[in-house]
Amino acid sequence: MDRHMMQHTGERPYACTLCQAKFTHRGNLNGHMRIHSGEKPFRCDICSKQFSEKSNIKRHIKIHMRVPKPYRCKICSKRFLEVKYVRQHMQNLHVPKVDLPKPRVYKCLTCKAIFKQTSALKKHLLVHAEDQPYACDVCSVKFEDENERDKHMVTHKLRFACNVCPSKFVHRGNMVNHMRLYHPDSKL
Repeated sequence: MDRHMMQHTGERPYACTLCQAKFTHRGNLNGHMRIHSGEKPFRCDICSKQFSEKSNIKRHIKIHMRVPKPYRCKICSKRFLEVKYVRQHMQNLHVPKVDLPKPRVYKCLTCKAIFKQTSALKKHLLVHAEDQPYACDVCSVKFEDENERDKHMVTHKLRFACNVCPSKFVHRGNMVNHMRLYHPDSKL
């Protein structure tokens, strides 16, 4: 009952020692700590892909099942299980292939916007993914889920990168703590 009441009071007694994140439940803190450590304890029995969160492997397993594919590419009408796969498809298939000499501009086939770099076009294509009401305030990438958008927005603040593993941090002090905890033999 106490755990349930914390949701209503806003109390978050479980704090991350590496950043400012606080949580209502210890399990949420444990899951969050895997972001800093890079640990991926959940493995797909079918394809061996690994995940840091149980919810992500549950979503992944749907790929291996015969389920309806509600998301459609606006360009070629191919259907996908999740919006993120539409985005990957658009980036991989519908971005112009670069041959020498490089073209000076890259056009979006959906809205005819023009870009000087393929990377800018790829980023722009994410705006056209269907059924995504939650947009990032920084780069306009859209998400079907508010939590996914919020997780993404943190990436714009991660300026300090670990030089040993893929972990990134908002504050330098958090990166230093991470290095001391997980890579004590490495130089800062």
